[in-house]
Amino acid sequence: MIGLVLALAIAVAAETPSPAQETIPFDGGRFVVARAADATCIVALQGTISRAASFAFESASARADKLGCANPWLLLESPGGSLDDGIELGRAVRLKSMRTLTRETCASACALIFLGGTERWLVGPRARIGFHQAARTHEREDRTCEATRQDRSFRAMRRYLGWVDPANADRLMDTIMLTPCTTIAFIAGERALELGVATKVER
Repeated sequence: MIGLVLALAIAVAAETPSPAQETIPFDGGRFVVARAADATCIVALQGTISRAASFAFESASARADKLGCANPWLLLESPGGSLDDGIELGRAVRLKSMRTLTRETCASACALIFLGGTERWLVGPRARIGFHQAARTHEREDRTCEATRQDRSFRAMRRYLGWVDPANADRLMDTIMLTPCTTIAFIAGERALELGVATKVER
């Protein structure tokens, strides 16, 4: 199974088109839907997490259904983006019972989507998930961190984490709140398993 999933992931990352592959672009990135002969499928999100990505996800899911995908994987390759859209996409991923996978860096809002997977795989030596406090950007002002437990973003993330992973939500929130929005705490390997970030680590 992992060999086939990884082969699909490599083909998508290498932009190697196939008859059973479709691309759905959005402002700031794209989704790629790829299907193997046995109906194993990957829906890849590559780019910035935004409202446009949320809308495109529905189209990508519909394409996966059209291709006859059975329980598709969501391959995540993103530096992050909007907190609210990351939570919305993460909820959609969990409600669709999708499994998540990354071979590279999935950080910030991407990490929240990753946590929505019913299974969560880190594959390869460069696979890592990055967390930090939410940021607030005002016009003509520098980026500021929402660093208290009274901020709206804290409450939104805590509710979401409590829904996707109640057993580890508090520990994950501690990691997030200890990491300013100007940096990223990367989690990989055994630490990812310990915190419940990943359900499988394959090097």
